[in-house]
Amino acid sequence: MKGWGRLHYPDPTHDVEFSVDATVTYPAGTANPMDGVARGTARISHHAPNAAGGPVTIWAQIRVDCVVTGGRVATVTGEVVDADPMSQKNRWVGQRFGFSVADNGRGHFDRVGWSGPQLRDVPGRPDDPELRWCMAPAPFHTVRAGGYTVLGANFFE
Repeated sequence: MKGWGRLHYPDPTHDVEFSVDATVTYPAGTANPMDGVARGTARISHHAPNAAGGPVTIWAQIRVDCVVTGGRVATVTGEVVDADPMSQKNRWVGQRFGFSVADNGRGHFDRVGWSGPQLRDVPGRPDDPELRWCMAPAPFHTVRAGGYTVLGANFFE
C-alpha cells in the first residue's frame, strides 16, 4: 500500500496528514495473511495553529512491522523511530501506532483510522493497553486531498 492524504479534521484550521509506503511479502506456501513479512515507513503530522501556547506541529515517523490487506482495505502497524522534539519529550519514540486505510477507488474519498501512540509505561498513562501487532481501528477519517492505493492479497478466493 502506498499514498499520502490530508485528512478532514473537525477543526478546519488544523492540518493532519498521513503518508505510507509499505509492502508485505509472503514465504512460499503461505496460506495465512498474518504470516507476511512487512517493511516500509509511515508518517503522521498534525499542525495545530491555535494550540494553547501557540502554533505547534507534531509528527512521528513509523517503521512498519505489519501489513495485512483484505480487498481495498489495509491494516498497518509499526513503531515510532523518530518524532518532533515535543513528542520525543513525551516518549513517543519506541511506542506503537496502528493505522487502517480504505482505498475507496477513483472518484471517492479514501478513509484513514489510527490508534496511537500507545504510551505504555509513561508517567500519567500507566494503563494504556498494548497495541498489538497488526491491529488498528476502522478507518474513521475522510481524506480530503490525496489518496491511497491498496493492493489486496487473494488468500481465500
